[in-house]
Amino acid sequence: MSDVFISYARPAEAEARRIVEALRGQGYSVWRDDELPPHRAYAEVIEERLRASKAVIVLWTADAARSQWVRAEADLARGAGKLVQIALDGTTPPLPFNQIQCANLNGWAGQTDAAEWRKIADSIAELCAAAASDSAQSAAVNRPAPRPAAGLGHSGSVGRRAPRRSIVVLPFANRSGDPEQDYFVDGVTESLTTDLSRIHGSFVIARNTAFAFKGRDAKEVGEKLGVRYVLEGSVQRGGVRLRVNVQLIDAANGATLWADRFDKEISDIFEMQDEIVTRLARALDVQMVAAEARRAERTVDPDNVDALAALAQYDGLAIALAFTPDGGWASYDQAEKWAIRAVELVPGHALAHLALAQVHAFTDRVDQSLSEYERALQLDRNLAHAYAGFAASKLYGGRAEEAEADILRAFHLSPQDARAHLWCLIAGSAKLFHDEDAAAETWFRRGIEINRSYPIQVMYLAAALVGLGRLDEAEAMAREALTAAPRLSISLVRAIRRSTNPTYVKQLACVIEKLRVAGIPD
Repeated sequence: MSDVFISYARPAEAEARRIVEALRGQGYSVWRDDELPPHRAYAEVIEERLRASKAVIVLWTADAARSQWVRAEADLARGAGKLVQIALDGTTPPLPFNQIQCANLNGWAGQTDAAEWRKIADSIAELCAAAASDSAQSAAVNRPAPRPAAGLGHSGSVGRRAPRRSIVVLPFANRSGDPEQDYFVDGVTESLTTDLSRIHGSFVIARNTAFAFKGRDAKEVGEKLGVRYVLEGSVQRGGVRLRVNVQLIDAANGATLWADRFDKEISDIFEMQDEIVTRLARALDVQMVAAEARRAERTVDPDNVDALAALAQYDGLAIALAFTPDGGWASYDQAEKWAIRAVELVPGHALAHLALAQVHAFTDRVDQSLSEYERALQLDRNLAHAYAGFAASKLYGGRAEEAEADILRAFHLSPQDARAHLWCLIAGSAKLFHDEDAAAETWFRRGIEINRSYPIQVMYLAAALVGLGRLDEAEAMAREALTAAPRLSISLVRAIRRSTNPTYVKQLACVIEKLRVAGIPD
């Protein structure tokens, strides 16, 4: 069988021939559907050759995006982890393929030394090497899940390393003691698998395969399926109440990275299922990004877009929340470099634009920040963190009165988000800066209830209490904040909240005066 299968719409015949010639010139065997044997059924041969190939190239054009055949072939390749996407005329791949990296060969004339072609050739080489390695091992061990290409697919790796952000959702256990609830439990598992597959850069094992591993050890599952993460869970239904327990496991060592419990009263079972799946999918998205950021801190892959975007976000937040030493401001420069690199690698990566927007917001470039947040939301309208970022940038731009609406939208999209306490800090700050101290207190206390480990939130609560005339409480909150973070000071607040917007500067001066009254030192 051929090394490479190529899929395209007929108007792209000339470009397809050029790509085939280049690949064959580099020693690869390539199959196109014009080589269809006359005695075989079209669909039968297509599927056979596609599944047998080591890599599948899909050429996206306006015609290809409308073609059911091309989309079906792309979907098969995506599920097998061997999809390599190429845009020929500037067309954005249709959903869900627009969530996967895509090379641009618009105007390419066959030069094999071109940067974009080298990226494609590297991906083909990696996929072929991985397939050869799998083939050599298949006689002795169960065949692991196919590994996607590092540059143009789901960011996988050569050899036995599992693809980044790869996960299997094992069948949830029915703890209700009622076999009739199995259909509901299986529905939660299946829906969660589907939703996770829509997360940018994720590689999710198909439901049928996952169900075959029911009850198996997470480390064994990870090794057999070639994934980094295993999600386990249970569902218990009693009367009108529903409880779902979940845990995200690192397949490499069996460690639990995250666990949570969801309790809800049942009114409509299908509406309930959708809500649980949405909350779980968004929580898992955050946890996988955080885990990949921690992995990348040791050795940053210069072409790992997810890691670059995550590191840019976390570095910026660490500075903005006063977690770094006084000399840590240079990290903004590094965060910006990571974010810019991520955007350059994949211009259509929503989280990359979000990371760049965040850096702009923290470095007094509010207009650029708002523009990048808008771009992130164009790419993903359900990106809750982008709405929260919008709120922060509006605060820095002197539009504090507009910020709360964006925070409420973020909470609507992700009510149990891992950064919910930070969203409360943004909303509370907006109210504080707009002299709405009672509303500010409500938001700050909500954030502290979620996570008390952020002393800045406690400090700003002290300022709100000063505005409400409750000085004893304000001084107590200031002492608590300073005990947790002795470096907190008025000068640090000015450094963190860098913005030259006249309205913001005036509002900040009022807040600083309240902080002084509460006992925060200069």
